[in-house]
Amino acid sequence: MLMRPTGLRFLAVVAVLLLLIVALVACNGDENDDQDDEPGATATDPNFEGEPAPGQGIDTSGVALTPGIETRDGLTLISESEFVYDNRVVVAYLVRNDSQDTFGNVRAILSFIDAENLELATYNITSAAANIAPGQVIALQGSFPEPDLYADISGLVRGVGDIFAGYTPYLDAETDASFDTEQNVVTGTATNTSSDPLVQLVAYFILYGETEDDLLQIIPAVPSAGIDEQGFWQPGVTVSFTARVTALPASDPSAIKSVQLKVTAYQVDLPESQ
Repeated sequence: MLMRPTGLRFLAVVAVLLLLIVALVACNGDENDDQDDEPGATATDPNFEGEPAPGQGIDTSGVALTPGIETRDGLTLISESEFVYDNRVVVAYLVRNDSQDTFGNVRAILSFIDAENLELATYNITSAAANIAPGQVIALQGSFPEPDLYADISGLVRGVGDIFAGYTPYLDAETDASFDTEQNVVTGTATNTSSDPLVQLVAYFILYGETEDDLLQIIPAVPSAGIDEQGFWQPGVTVSFTARVTALPASDPSAIKSVQLKVTAYQVDLPESQ
């Protein structure tokens, strides 16, 4: 036969139960504290392993970045130029695909940093040329607002995107280029030496100093004549280009010692629709 506890006995039982509950809560709290102390549990990881969606970039606030341009995916940075002109940061990179893979595009992810290597702003540059084949050299260039406290650039260059089916790069145009020191104008020509009409012409003037290791600037070159009304660059046709030189390191046109015209176009072999 069970006995009903008296009032004092009942209060004692309740007190014991409360003590047990408090002890269990304290144990759980200690376990959570141990988890927070694990290495990397609350650290910010400023990696570039994915392509962040627009407006959803990787948070690198308060994290010191490494100055310089890193490459991945078998790409090689051949030469580079970074300088400030008229309150804008001007960048130019020549990148070679030393892998065995063809990339849809090549992209540079650039973080502008201050003297303490903390990020101030981030920008992306995607190559205008596509279907970057093994051994191919491509140009990346851009001009961006100079943030306050700007000191250097921390960047990553990698291959991205799917291959555009049916478009084969043509890289063998005969080219010529020169610089007019009085007019600060570069001019050039390119001849389609293939037997096919070409499309999607991408061209740049590459400006060098004393050697090809001394890259000064890369300027987009727009054809002024030679493309037909349908947008084709026909076989044997010579295309003309002109561009004005404005931004240069130290604003010194006399530093330009040689100019190259780099041209990429595409032979199109699209599959017939069923």
